[in-house]
Amino acid sequence: MVKKEEKQNYEQLAKLQAMDQQIKMLEQQFATAEMKVKQITQLKEVIKNINYSEKDSCFSEIGLGIYAETKMNKQDKFLINIGANILAKRSKKEIKNILEFQLTKLEEFQQQIINEIERIAKQAEQNV
Repeated sequence: MVKKEEKQNYEQLAKLQAMDQQIKMLEQQFATAEMKVKQITQLKEVIKNINYSEKDSCFSEIGLGIYAETKMNKQDKFLINIGANILAKRSKKEIKNILEFQLTKLEEFQQQIINEIERIAKQAEQNV
């Protein structure tokens, strides 16, 4: 028969393992958000540095790693996917603002993850 103390130890161990799993899941979410932050930061830099003349051409991805040679008539107009595969024209400035907003939201999300990890860690310390 399992003693009461052993049962409490098993329960405490199960709680700690569950907390460890939560922290690992949160760390994965943080890493995913960090990767998106890097992608958006790189994209901001690319858009900032676009300076083509009408006679210049570049390669544009048309999907699945396939690129087509294209000419850029207007440097200040871009198509952006606004959801449900709907594209809308936006200016360079509007794109910059959208990317800044996304970065802000990602940073807020990362802070929430950090706060939650700290909360779980404190709770785990109390259970030890």
